[in-house]
Amino acid sequence: MTGTGISFPKLNTAGSIIRSKRGYDQTQTDFNYFVTLGSGNDPNAYWNPHNPALWAPQSARRLNAVLRRTISDGSAPYAATEFSYDNPYANGNVTAEKQWDSVKSPSLPALGQLSSGNSQFLSRNYDSYGNLADIYEPQMRTHIADDGAGNVVTRVERGYQTSAKSSWQYAWANGVALQPKTDADNGLITIYASATAAIPLPRLAIGLVKPTWTGGVVPGNGDTVTINHAVTVDVNTTIGTSRAIKQRMW
Repeated sequence: MTGTGISFPKLNTAGSIIRSKRGYDQTQTDFNYFVTLGSGNDPNAYWNPHNPALWAPQSARRLNAVLRRTISDGSAPYAATEFSYDNPYANGNVTAEKQWDSVKSPSLPALGQLSSGNSQFLSRNYDSYGNLADIYEPQMRTHIADDGAGNVVTRVERGYQTSAKSSWQYAWANGVALQPKTDADNGLITIYASATAAIPLPRLAIGLVKPTWTGGVVPGNGDTVTINHAVTVDVNTTIGTSRAIKQRMW
């Protein structure tokens, strides 16, 4: 799963329900899976060939997509969550998390029956590459944009499409190294740069004036430099021969 923040057992090898107990309070957690495994040489077991009813030939095969997670004390359920996916048998990205609400429904609905009418409904959306793109209310409404190829995040907007949004933009060098990170609402920019002893760090220029360092110490490994001016960056002048982090603010 991509960026869901949800922790599930790694592999379903014991059947449709796996139970774990916490000794200090005697509660137990049951997991129901989309892929149900029986006894013996079950056709859906991971060592067997693809079941064509669930998986296309040569496709990725997921066995641990949880349908429901239930926390109980003895036979009394205290909490239950069901999950929907973009594809529970392959990608496994969680698109909806339905948390049973005992005020809406005093008794726990049957397996597969949790909905917005009897639970708190949390939803997400993913792009065509399987990357998390949107988180919806009642969580913080968030939109995540990428470079168009699904490689790196270029913008994150929290409180998306509201008057209280906060936006961050990200620029990348060669698609792998984070360069300026910009607080788009407040104009705060953080620049990251690094180099080995053989490679000069970028030069910071204020307008057309090349700055010189005073105080006798050139920024070095782990140092932070705050510049209270609009600055531009090029790669011609060395300001240090090891890692440095520069913050640009105005």
